[in-house]
Amino acid sequence: MPLILSFSFMQYVNGQNTMLYTHEKAFKEQIENSALQLLASKSFKPIQEIAGEAKLLKNNMPVAEKINLPKSTDHKKLAGEELFNKCKQGVLVVGMCYSCGNCNKTHMAPIATAFAITSDGVCVTNYHVLEELIEKSGESLAKDSLYFVSTIAGKIYALDKILAYSKEGDAAIFRVAISNDKLDPVPLGTAAQEGNFVCAITHPDGKFYYYSQGAVARNISGETAQDDRMQITADYAVGSSGGPIINQSGQLVGLVSSTESIYADKQLKRSLQMVVKETIPVSTIKKLLDK
Repeated sequence: MPLILSFSFMQYVNGQNTMLYTHEKAFKEQIENSALQLLASKSFKPIQEIAGEAKLLKNNMPVAEKINLPKSTDHKKLAGEELFNKCKQGVLVVGMCYSCGNCNKTHMAPIATAFAITSDGVCVTNYHVLEELIEKSGESLAKDSLYFVSTIAGKIYALDKILAYSKEGDAAIFRVAISNDKLDPVPLGTAAQEGNFVCAITHPDGKFYYYSQGAVARNISGETAQDDRMQITADYAVGSSGGPIINQSGQLVGLVSSTESIYADKQLKRSLQMVVKETIPVSTIKKLLDK
């Protein structure tokens, strides 16, 4: 059962140009309130049941059900503003409700990024974002009562089922309960090459819907196809996990995964020189979809 929140904007008018600014604190507070309302409604699948179903899956096993992916034949190159406006609706905030064990309150925290790949609720994030839900027993998840996603439009949906995952590929495909609603999916693209333009829309450290752009710096081959990585220069940080890497036509070419800091003094980790951004290529997601 989706719950709607309406986060605040501040509006500044300069002649005929109007700029909209997200009120970040209000957005976070309203996500929390809507998530707690959803939790109180109890109109979602229990987390122990979701964890139990996940135990029946095998690592790197493709999605069993039929997935109706949208097709994108539009290869028009878009500017940054056009890209952001085209893709932002499909980017999601991943959050969870939990008990800290030290008080009687239920807490809410945004923990990562995800994105829709179908209009009927199929989404993607990192394996490490949902690792506890996939790997732990239902009993050990007693303190974690709800995983959910929020759209930029302010709709909250409960995570309903894990469909597939790859530990080595650090990718997980899941479904959220959207009732009769529809999500705005990010269409899957093809592999990006060194030098190709890429952008990311993520939530680094709770800075919601942060846009950055850059290029593919390197494509690295691993021991298996699931170990392949794409290094990029677009920026992201903790909280960006699971965010989409998008080409100039608004198609998915990768998935945020991790960062590696390079120091002049490696032993003492002093004099930071650069941070390598390592992502999962779209081919890993396609393998889990058996595409």
